[in-house]
Amino acid sequence: MIQLGLDKNPTRIRRNPVRHRITKARQIASLFLRPGNAFCKVKHLFVFSHMRSRSSLLSHILGSNPGICGYSELHQDYNAQLNLFALRAALNQEQQCSLENKYLLDKLLFSRQVSDAVLEMAKPKVILLLRRPNDSIRSLIKMGRSTSIEWHGDPEAVSSYYRASMVWLQDFAERLGGDFFFIESDSLIENTQCVLEQLTKWLSLEEALKENYVIFKNTGKAWHGDPSSNIRTGYVKKTSKHTDIELPESLLDQAELSYLICKDRLSRLSAYQTQTQ
Repeated sequence: MIQLGLDKNPTRIRRNPVRHRITKARQIASLFLRPGNAFCKVKHLFVFSHMRSRSSLLSHILGSNPGICGYSELHQDYNAQLNLFALRAALNQEQQCSLENKYLLDKLLFSRQVSDAVLEMAKPKVILLLRRPNDSIRSLIKMGRSTSIEWHGDPEAVSSYYRASMVWLQDFAERLGGDFFFIESDSLIENTQCVLEQLTKWLSLEEALKENYVIFKNTGKAWHGDPSSNIRTGYVKKTSKHTDIELPESLLDQAELSYLICKDRLSRLSAYQTQTQ
């Protein structure tokens, strides 16, 4: 079993269990109304990262390609084959399109679990995405000022979360044995076309990935990814550095060290990563 994240992670979604079961039941019922989607051949694509890493941007770019279905965070673990079926059911209900021969995409953050059995069964393509702490931490604190999630506005809590994320990304990379595509978040913004060309080739997509992306049903909504207005532009854009947010140098130094260690390890392990001039 691969455990992603912190024990007693405060970022876990607190769902109404009855409502959650009803939603799952409706998704499964909807899937069997389209039996072609229930039993067709599919592939799997997982994006693993940490909060405010531009993972929503990457997922929207991927999900806008006709060969990929999915663009958001579904907030589920992958401990058994049933979870893969739940992924199929959720995407079938939301996107109402054929799933045949497509990648089914989910973005996994926080303390999500993926079992070795599911990895062996699904044989997913895996992307690990990493963003420097100076921008990532400030972005999360900025978001915390406009949400009701108290710890998002606490520099010490956010820094602790970031450092823990660096640890579980390394642990997961070790378990994958290098079979993943490593992307530094800044490359996605500064060398967009180069990154997308390499991802297109790695995924063997018939149509190239593009900088412009679709605005989906839940784009910009809470619990589905980035809730800021930036994700609703429909194209790659540079965002504010939030330099108005002051952070203790000691916290930044600790987070930067964690980042450098993680980046070095992922770079050494990865069989696939962006190559920019």
